[in-house]
Amino acid sequence: MNYFNILWRVELIVIFTLVFDAFLTGTFAFIQSAWWATNGQTLVIEPTDVLWIVTIYAIMFGLFPAALLGAPIYTWLKSINRASWTNVLGLGVLPGIVVLPFERELTIWVMLCGCVVAISTHVLSKRFIT
Repeated sequence: MNYFNILWRVELIVIFTLVFDAFLTGTFAFIQSAWWATNGQTLVIEPTDVLWIVTIYAIMFGLFPAALLGAPIYTWLKSINRASWTNVLGLGVLPGIVVLPFERELTIWVMLCGCVVAISTHVLSKRFIT
């Protein structure tokens, strides 16, 4: 397969894994805010609102780097047979390294979400893209 034939398939997988990861992150935020509410802390917004806000936030801020940077780089690595686990993890951590000088609190979240999207993309592309 040529580069562009692989790229559109990888783009679909990246978008799917990004939405899935964003929902997992939102679910974690929901559980955390619900736990805070049950422990007597006052919340500014309801836990269900936290779920959707965090999910939409993760999709909005993850779509650009995942679809426009991560997918083409991963496709290039895959086309030259260099899509190893270490390269994929490095690709997932890269957005977090870029965020580090600007927002230290978000860095770990960006790295974790980037790694989940990168690993999920690698697993699914090994399964569905030959």
